[in-house]
Amino acid sequence: MIIFHLPVLLVRKGWKQAELARKTGIRPNTISDLYNGFASGISIQDLEAICKVLECGISDIIEYIPDNNDMGKEFLNNPVLVKAVESIFERCLRKNVKTGRVFIQ
Repeated sequence: MIIFHLPVLLVRKGWKQAELARKTGIRPNTISDLYNGFASGISIQDLEAICKVLECGISDIIEYIPDNNDMGKEFLNNPVLVKAVESIFERCLRKNVKTGRVFIQ
């Protein structure tokens, strides 16, 4: 199974999908498919553009997990659960500007 780590990378940068699309020149629908795990492939040019603007390597974006590893497969294949966890993760990482402490809204 191939997993795209765009949600985590965008949270770390504080970016939305639209900002990544704008900075890379990649269509927003393509970014959305990669972000949500619906993409069936990615071009070398798009991968290079994403690496460049996120200042990361290919292995930071894509991970291969052998099919014999069933741990979490059901979770990873359920976009609703993945989106819920991403939302919680994003809220946890937001910082209070005045105190610098992490908080959950």
